[in-house]
Amino acid sequence: MGSVKDFVVIKQPTISQMGEGNSVYSNRYSVLDWGKKRRMPDEIPYADDARCMLAAYGFEKLGEMGILNHYHGLVSSNGSLVSTQNATEPLNRMRVDLVNVYEPEIDGGQYNYDTLREFISNFVIPIEFIYRNSLPRGSSIFKRLSEGSLTLATMGLADMPKEYQRLSRPYLDMSTKFEEIDRYPDERRGESFDQFLRDYGGLSEREIENVRNAMLAANKVITQAVARAGLNNDDGKLEMAFASGRQLMIVDEIATPDSCRFTYPINGMPVDLSKEIPRQWYRIKDKEWVAEVDAAKKEHPTDWHDYVDREPKHLPAELVQMVGYLYAATANAVLGRDIFPSVPRIDEIAQEYKRYRDVEMKV
Repeated sequence: MGSVKDFVVIKQPTISQMGEGNSVYSNRYSVLDWGKKRRMPDEIPYADDARCMLAAYGFEKLGEMGILNHYHGLVSSNGSLVSTQNATEPLNRMRVDLVNVYEPEIDGGQYNYDTLREFISNFVIPIEFIYRNSLPRGSSIFKRLSEGSLTLATMGLADMPKEYQRLSRPYLDMSTKFEEIDRYPDERRGESFDQFLRDYGGLSEREIENVRNAMLAANKVITQAVARAGLNNDDGKLEMAFASGRQLMIVDEIATPDSCRFTYPINGMPVDLSKEIPRQWYRIKDKEWVAEVDAAKKEHPTDWHDYVDREPKHLPAELVQMVGYLYAATANAVLGRDIFPSVPRIDEIAQEYKRYRDVEMKV
């Protein structure tokens, strides 16, 4: 079981052959990595079907571009596989290839990636791949630039950027995937994009170039898809794996409000319409819990969940409904049909959330 979706195994993967299974989306959500081991207190309506339909659409578009991914089709109510175009109702299951997950060992409080080098194919690369088209509020880029672990020159910038600044070209970034706290390349330690992939992913120069191409292709697919909803694709995370024969393959999910940050412009000002909504609410309305989480991560980076006693508060019912409508409306707009009938349009949700944010959260 994952933080927001589950897997039903049909065929187990082996060292040499991929397996097969169903990825089953849920209405759960995760904030500050809390959903990985301990549940958030609410569920988001429409999230399961909408995220599944959006991810399926994204994978189908990647396939049309010749980009390998693990998606085979949506699983209909009778068990047959259908495309997003042929689905007659929202679906929350997709058939996917399965690969192995090998996590780094913890040795003396440090993560050791050496044992991962013995595996050749059929495994998830232990890195999250991040594209950045803009720098929305809360982006880790600002902190990293301030502390010197990232430089302006690396990003192709002359001056310190501002919140929501659009970049002249996508910035390709990454972080560790299986560590309790995301760790980014640190230029103070001489870590670059390429070096990070060599050290923690074991990738060759050719494979690193393939990663870059896959990231740019996925970014293009997502940007074009959500533009149909009037949304800007600010940034997003991708997961990749080596399939049989060590072919690079995009896995997990893409093009969803959970894996990306989307904004909608109102009077020239961007309004966050993604999982950033509950994340911002907790940072403003549940500061004690957030502070305890942040402190535990700092003091106990490998097992911080065990040192948080507080439970997160419930989201307001009004906000839960708003986020649910956001998921469904985004799917309707991207798919180009009202597969979720009777939900508001994206522009209506954006206006309603902006009013709520300005009054209740004072952002």
